Amino acid sequence: RQRQMCIRDSLQKLAQCLVDHNEKELATEVLEFAVSTGTDVSRTYYLLASIYQENGQKTRIRELITAASSLNTMMKDSIIQKLESILASTSSQEQL
Repeated sequence: RQRQMCIRDSLQKLAQCLVDHNEKELATEVLEFAVSTGTDVSRTYYLLASIYQENGQKTRIRELITAASSLNTMMKDSIIQKLESILASTSSQEQL
């Protein structure tokens, strides 16, 4: 369990570094992989959602919400709430 947490945290840090260096496509791949492993690192979901938001990919944010719904962690509700907030702001940006 501790090893998995270390790997998942490392994936999130790698993705953040890639975003910081404007490598968002590669960061997206890393983050999507992390989500596919069932990570409970909330920053992974938030960073990926923000990339999707920048690209107007509401469907992908909804998919993230679905993935987060299957988590077995105390952070689950918090992650879902934040993702729903990002989705709502994406929808409101489209109306501008």
